[in-house]
Amino acid sequence: MPTSHRKRVSWQLPPAHSREPVRCADSPFLRSDAARFDHPAIRLSLDDVLAPDILAAAVRRVSRNGGGPGGDGLGISTIEANPRALPELARAVRSGRYRPGPLRRVLINRPGKSPRPLAIPCVTDRVLQTAVLLALAPSLDRWMSRTSFAYRPGRSTGDALRRLAAELAAGRNWIADADIRSFFETIPHALLHEDLAAWIGRGPVLELIVGWIASGGSRGRGIAQGAPLSPLLANVYLQPLDVALAVAGLRAIRYADDFVVACRGRKEAESALDLAARALALRGLELARDKSAVRGPGTHFVFLGAGITVPSG
Repeated sequence: MPTSHRKRVSWQLPPAHSREPVRCADSPFLRSDAARFDHPAIRLSLDDVLAPDILAAAVRRVSRNGGGPGGDGLGISTIEANPRALPELARAVRSGRYRPGPLRRVLINRPGKSPRPLAIPCVTDRVLQTAVLLALAPSLDRWMSRTSFAYRPGRSTGDALRRLAAELAAGRNWIADADIRSFFETIPHALLHEDLAAWIGRGPVLELIVGWIASGGSRGRGIAQGAPLSPLLANVYLQPLDVALAVAGLRAIRYADDFVVACRGRKEAESALDLAARALALRGLELARDKSAVRGPGTHFVFLGAGITVPSG
């Protein structure tokens, strides 16, 4: 099983004129909204990932999710029908012979929105990514900010919306409504590699993940939407944003690249958007200005597919 240890760190967002990147290696990892400055180092080995029970569970999960083909045209049945498939895959990884296969790229239509591009890895890659997810996520998730609601066990859009309703009921009726422009397509690989090294250390598991990141992006940016590990990578990469907002005493609610900050007044909401923009810029990302705005009392906006009316009182 993965192991971890902690070290105490101090952290603050660099000033507005600074060009210093915000890296997870320099940042606290929140266990609560009260900004606990603990930095875990979770040591994940190939033995953790390639354990027979983990690989078998990964196959079952890929099968439950449809098990369709990736770029090589093979479905999950090619693994399920071959009792030697998983041992052979484990040997290929241990020997360094394993390489990610081609992605199957598709567009998913969305009503009223531009199509979402998905990149579907081959089933062997999805099984391995899912094995990493199963081995890593339980240890890592407990260090994630409570303001993050996407892609986490026991959390949902409903939980995020209930949290927002509670903030509005408490009188925080100025909302900084924010969206990150082309988030999955623009994550810088170099900073993501550093973040992952801070979480799990350098070694063969990190090398596996780096290979998957490279296969899903272009020109050193972007991760594949449609890959099992991408949601976890997204939350890891946005942890410093969660930290920056929490350290400033702001009440954020984030679901992937869509987030709001519930504030007491217009000035606080404007400051929250400015802080978010600076934190994102230092991570090589930017706010989608056409989708980000301050919502005052009596206004209406959509968050996570739900219509929200900000109370006037």
